[in-house]
Amino acid sequence: MTVRVTRMSLVALIALLCTFTVASAGTARADNVSDKGVDSAKIVDKSLPPPDEFMAIDVMPVLENQPQAVYPDSAKKAGIEGSVWVKALIDKQGNVRDAIVTKGSGKKVGFEEAALAAAKQATWKPAIQNKQPVFVWVSYEIKFLLKNKK
Repeated sequence: MTVRVTRMSLVALIALLCTFTVASAGTARADNVSDKGVDSAKIVDKSLPPPDEFMAIDVMPVLENQPQAVYPDSAKKAGIEGSVWVKALIDKQGNVRDAIVTKGSGKKVGFEEAALAAAKQATWKPAIQNKQPVFVWVSYEIKFLLKNKK
């Protein structure tokens, strides 16, 4: 049996591998917050899309720069490889606003923390909806592979 890869099948494969969630960002809201003793970093922007909300977009975001994840020393010494799936919230400027682990490596050697740190440093060309940049959640895999594994 011969498998023929067409442009449509490649696009379908990419669509299956990536999950995009989009919403237009509005203004930040913080209900019942006083000026005294409030940590502004803990105020949740209710206008941002939750990670599992889906909306169609016209142009998908494009990864422009993904810094190399730091390989955890304990995993390197033990010869352990793995991968982590992360979901990152890309803002209208292409910066990562938030990132979460959606599927860990299961190895408990620090891959998840290293993947999140790398994901938060990535830069993207933002998603477009109705000719305007929009916030979008994007899922992708970060692999941890040793160069000289025997």
